[in-house]
Amino acid sequence: MLKDLSIKKQLQVGFFIILIGSIFLTFFTLVLGVIYLIKNDEKVKPANYYEQRLPTIEDYISQNGKKLLDLNEKENMEKQIPKEGIKYLVLNSEGKSLYGTLSKNSISPSNPLVQNLNKRVHSKDDKNNLTYYVPISDENNKLKGAVALNYDIKISYSSTWPVLIVIGLVSSPFIYITLLTLLVSSIIGKRVSIPIKNLIEASNRIKNKDLNFQIHYAAKNEIGDLTNSFEQMRSELETSLTQQWKLEQDKRDYLKAISHDLKTPLTIIKGHAEGLIEGIWKNETLLFKYLNTITSNVDRTSKLLNEINQITEIDSFSYTLFLQNIDIEPFLEEQITNFSHLSDKEQVNLDVTITNEHDIKTFTLDKGRIGQVIDNILMNSLRFTPPNGIIKISIMIDHETLSFQVHDSGPGIKNPNKIFDKFYQEKHAHFNKVGHSGLGLYIANTIIKKHNGSISAGKSEYGGAHICFIIPSGGIENW
Repeated sequence: MLKDLSIKKQLQVGFFIILIGSIFLTFFTLVLGVIYLIKNDEKVKPANYYEQRLPTIEDYISQNGKKLLDLNEKENMEKQIPKEGIKYLVLNSEGKSLYGTLSKNSISPSNPLVQNLNKRVHSKDDKNNLTYYVPISDENNKLKGAVALNYDIKISYSSTWPVLIVIGLVSSPFIYITLLTLLVSSIIGKRVSIPIKNLIEASNRIKNKDLNFQIHYAAKNEIGDLTNSFEQMRSELETSLTQQWKLEQDKRDYLKAISHDLKTPLTIIKGHAEGLIEGIWKNETLLFKYLNTITSNVDRTSKLLNEINQITEIDSFSYTLFLQNIDIEPFLEEQITNFSHLSDKEQVNLDVTITNEHDIKTFTLDKGRIGQVIDNILMNSLRFTPPNGIIKISIMIDHETLSFQVHDSGPGIKNPNKIFDKFYQEKHAHFNKVGHSGLGLYIANTIIKKHNGSISAGKSEYGGAHICFIIPSGGIENW
């Protein structure tokens, strides 16, 4: 089988096929061409072939006379004149064109019609081209016009097929060699390129730490041996490295996520501590409010740190939800209050609207996780909103759902479809701030989906980013 031959032998066989095939096809074409020429008996027309037709045409013109000056005679005239070899033009006595197939009229005041009658006038551009002027007379032999007959004096053929066939016969060996070379090279190239392409693709998949595939090439040659060796290597790598990659990647992902979550409460603690240093402690009401905020965020930090020791199996962010009925408005106001100090410090205007038309008191959700989502979204908006910009928070509480929307006047989102991907970070020339791991919105997306809700990103009414999440009361996805 040709496929099992070595590459060298396949090329040798291909060359032999091209050589023998072109010889056979050329011989076959020559036989068919000769048979066609003999069978159709195509004859060469002599140089004076069309000139020999002139007497017959002259007789017709003489018999019909001035009647030929009528345009209605055009059809009868063209029956007498062969269309392929002779062009004609009917002229009146003044030399003006009446009708015909010859487009150029050489008669002019300097070259009157009478000087050209019964003459064969050579064309200035082609010496082999003649125009013969046959006079048209009435019954009194008075000149009424003329017919100009234009034709060539050269050898011609009654059909172009003999010439084309001869050209085809001469060039057929080159044509067949070219076609067979393209065909054979395509077949051999495909047999070589497909397994090589598969090997390149497999190499790239291994480079991307993807070993969950198999590669096969059923041929007993160099490429088959290479493919089998590669498959054995892949199988051994899959066995020895898959588990190691998984453990290492999961560990890195989780530690990055925890580190990211720790930054938000620590930032809030630092902001409130700075407020106390600046003199807030003198106001007893604000002092206790700030201390409570600091305490709650310390507790939250401790909780995140404890999760590192509690989770034993990490496939993704498999958070366990602790659903509870909470006083929804106080919870949301607490989240906004925690954030307002940071927005004031960054000189960002905060516009908050909470709509609760049905006066809903409680809502079932995981307080800690939803608080984490709100923190991540708001901190992300604050990170990219310039001073004197605006962050608008619109919250709508209903019997069944909680809707939380954030609009900002930052640079906006370039890739809304990727913004929730793990580690994805938008790059903006004037907003490259450190401390952003690209996990905040990924974490928010994971938690919202865990609540059986939805989260989306788009363009804000202020020209920046718009993030919106909606969760049902007590909703939880069965993971």
